[in-house]
Amino acid sequence: MGNVIFKNRQILIDGQAEQIRSGAMHYFRIMPEQWQMRIEALKCCGLNTLETYMPWNLHEKNEGSFDFQGRLDIASYIRMAGDAGLYVILRPGPYICSELDLGGLPPWLLTKKCRLRSSEKVYMSYVQRYLREVFKEVRPLLYTNGGPIIAMQIENEYIGSDLEYMEELRDLFLSENIDVPLMASNSPGELHCSLPDGVFACVNGRNHPAAMCEALKKLRPEDPPFVMELWNGAGQYWGDDFLEHDPEQVAADIREAMKEKLNFNLYMFHGGTSFGFMSGSGGGFGGAPYQSLLTSYDVDATLPEGGMPGKKYDAVRREILNALPGVKLNDPPRPERCAYGEIKLSEAVSLFDALELLSRGIPAERALSFEELKCYYGFVLYRFRAVNDGVQSLSLNGMRDRVQFFVNGHYTGTLHRNDCAAKKLHFKASKGDTLDFLVENCGRLRNTIAELQNDSKTLGIVTDGFTCELRNCLCFPLDLEDLSALPFRSSEGFFTNEPAFYRGYMEVEKTADTFIRVPAGTRGTLWINGFNLGRYCNAGPQYTLYVPEPLLKKGKNEIIIFELEHLGMNMAWSQDSPDMGRKRCMIL
Repeated sequence: MGNVIFKNRQILIDGQAEQIRSGAMHYFRIMPEQWQMRIEALKCCGLNTLETYMPWNLHEKNEGSFDFQGRLDIASYIRMAGDAGLYVILRPGPYICSELDLGGLPPWLLTKKCRLRSSEKVYMSYVQRYLREVFKEVRPLLYTNGGPIIAMQIENEYIGSDLEYMEELRDLFLSENIDVPLMASNSPGELHCSLPDGVFACVNGRNHPAAMCEALKKLRPEDPPFVMELWNGAGQYWGDDFLEHDPEQVAADIREAMKEKLNFNLYMFHGGTSFGFMSGSGGGFGGAPYQSLLTSYDVDATLPEGGMPGKKYDAVRREILNALPGVKLNDPPRPERCAYGEIKLSEAVSLFDALELLSRGIPAERALSFEELKCYYGFVLYRFRAVNDGVQSLSLNGMRDRVQFFVNGHYTGTLHRNDCAAKKLHFKASKGDTLDFLVENCGRLRNTIAELQNDSKTLGIVTDGFTCELRNCLCFPLDLEDLSALPFRSSEGFFTNEPAFYRGYMEVEKTADTFIRVPAGTRGTLWINGFNLGRYCNAGPQYTLYVPEPLLKKGKNEIIIFELEHLGMNMAWSQDSPDMGRKRCMIL
């Protein structure tokens, strides 16, 4: 079988020196039916390697139950890349960041009272169990076993001084017969703190790859110059402008990398979509405001979310061809798109009318966390009873992330974790009235260890505005994975400022990619044929949700919208191009 050696600043594959020209592209953010087309686009750009993370939180969503099927069939994805003549670099974590909820760690870990991303024994026991399942899937696909995987990364951007943790991960990989080179990546200033012997160093950063690799050389003089994440876009947040990294600046980086024969991995080559409730968040600690990431993981990548090559793709491809004059590349595939027009939302039902069909209320002395309820994503509604008559106020201590408050089913106010801690909810009620708190998990933090450790989702402690804590509540978990029980009725004359579900149908004669917007919606989630596309929000910059062609069928396609506040018109709209709203060029 083949061999891969990192030595004397070279990457040798079967004895031949190779320059790795890689693109990051995540199987879990692309529909399996589109993997082949995206892989072809990567190869047509002049890249010779595909890199992907593996998200622990998706592969082991529920503790002890592993999923490697469908959109999570990592082995099929890797084989497909190999069949296309590409090498593969695999980054299985356990932590990956990738702008995912909790950085790709499963939220049930937050109930285990263990220190995440550490050598602490309880945490490592779960890591070992997970990675051993991963290795069963990918070990046959190592280059040394005849597959395309030429290297694997342990952890990701580890910021800390727990060298023992990184050494234990290294030893686990080795003990499981992972015999391709092992790598670690980070900024040059962080790598020296936790880089084990026998693990090759790679650098992450934006612009001027030669300077990054020179800093790497000072740390590890014999390691190959490798930019594991050559950033050509950026994570994008709700409420911000859409940041663009100028294509010609990216082209300059590629030109430099090709001239200096640097190994590089474009992050992202193709971002795809963080479907459902997969997106994480940033900020939230040290005075920084909490911000949720978009549903789209376009991130201004080389190949946009919908897979249509544009200026940045052409610029990267041009530089690679200029540096390799003997290479001929096929033209990249261009996906079909269609605008299906107006989608009438002719049926509706309020959340409160459907609540007990969607969830069973769990009695508790206090508001249980999402993780305690095993409702890891989505919403939880917490129901109390008013203990006094008249005008009252409530305070929430430790709530996450956004709470809508209702008295007897009527909207009364909203709190967000960015609000002042002293902010109260004021209302009028009689003793025994129903007090409902709908908590939205807007994405767990995904950066530092401290952030990860402390971002359990919950209502927190509810007090009467002074010192008395409200006790005894019903907790209604709402992961919204099955909407089949919704008792829809005609939406004619249905107007509400409370959370509600709306349903309509999109007629399709020929299936193709499309983009759906909810032009009069405020904030919510959209499903098509039972598949959760993700969140929408009128704060922008993302105003459309990408609908991959494989999710559609000829004839009627069911659209369900869960609108949290107010839907101005009972309609949605299908168009043939994305709308990323306000755009702003990065100042570098």
